Amino acid sequence: MIGLTLGLEVGCATPSNARIASIVVDSRGPAYGGAIIGAAGSYETLTGRVFGELRPNDPHNEIIQDIRLAPKDANGYVHYIATFQITKPVNISLGNGLMIYEASNRGGNAIPTTPSAVVPGATYVQSGWQGDLLSNCPTAYPCTSLTAPYSGTFGNQVIQVPVAKNADGTSITGPVYGHIVPAAAPTPTGNTAQLIIKTTPVPYQPLSLDTMQTQFWSVPSQSVFGVDGPKTPIPSSAWRWADCRAVPYPGAPDPTRICLKNGFDPSLLYEMVFTAKDPLVLGVGYAATRDVISFFHHAFADENGTANPIAGGTSKVLIIGASQSGALIRSGIHLGFNEDESGRQVVDGAWRRSTDGSCISMSASRSPTWMGPCTRWATKRRSGGRTIPTRRVTCRRREC
Repeated sequence: MIGLTLGLEVGCATPSNARIASIVVDSRGPAYGGAIIGAAGSYETLTGRVFGELRPNDPHNEIIQDIRLAPKDANGYVHYIATFQITKPVNISLGNGLMIYEASNRGGNAIPTTPSAVVPGATYVQSGWQGDLLSNCPTAYPCTSLTAPYSGTFGNQVIQVPVAKNADGTSITGPVYGHIVPAAAPTPTGNTAQLIIKTTPVPYQPLSLDTMQTQFWSVPSQSVFGVDGPKTPIPSSAWRWADCRAVPYPGAPDPTRICLKNGFDPSLLYEMVFTAKDPLVLGVGYAATRDVISFFHHAFADENGTANPIAGGTSKVLIIGASQSGALIRSGIHLGFNEDESGRQVVDGAWRRSTDGSCISMSASRSPTWMGPCTRWATKRRSGGRTIPTRRVTCRRREC
């Protein structure tokens, strides 16, 4: 476990300080079948949504790529909505004061599912932070709006982040890379496949379904350093942006799938560069994680008077993550998100389980969520002399 030493300020905050404008509890019920867990007694689980707002010009937020291009309300705030889950002692006063924030990995559940795995007296919290989970559908982002109770279709924990636009409201466009590895999961279904980055579908849709505007090729090999073997271009007439799983080629138009007329060869790697539109402000996920933790730690109620269900029950916060969520923790600390907008330290300790020196690239220029090498390269911010990366720089080819 790594202790964080950015300075601790303990105290009670007004609800607005954490920038969570409101919370909605969608469900509440017994946890672990009503089992008694030590002196803390029985536990309960609450699920719901937080409605957050960010000041783009705040020094704590300005590092977020494209936040100034996100839609703003009349007061200049940028908005997001995230799901959350709290599993806590029914009587919070019987808790031990420890909040364990379990960072969700690719939207999955991270909170213990059996009473034997629970730290007696601890309160567990998790929330959505990966904005591109709500992009895996042929419709415009988000696939489902979090303004209504969330069904869980696209992951246990999700977040709805803003879409960056030009100043005149038109779509921002730019080149996006993706690939298809027929021999690896997720494998094609017949002659239909999705473009992938790591194991996640590419979150951006093409500006046009005209295949003549896309570069598409196959290669027989690729080195561990990303060097391709000989490239074989795939004619634009040989494929479509379409779904051919139910409708034969040329299939049903679909901006999230590729239908290759003669199917995919499992011995090849397929790569593509296309012009995409409407980048997501994914770096909001860092700020949302920061503010969710800070709100549940410090606030008594939201701005509508809805009570914080664990108010007064937290004295220390530990964040835990594995794999991609472990990289989220490393990146969040590296980018300065362990200090909230009120200047308070957010977590007291961090445990990055089963991850290397990787960071999450969510605040690099219009990239999907992916893990990559991190860096020590930084510049000092005037606020407290803390070290953070140069604005909008997330990863370099050097270990943290």
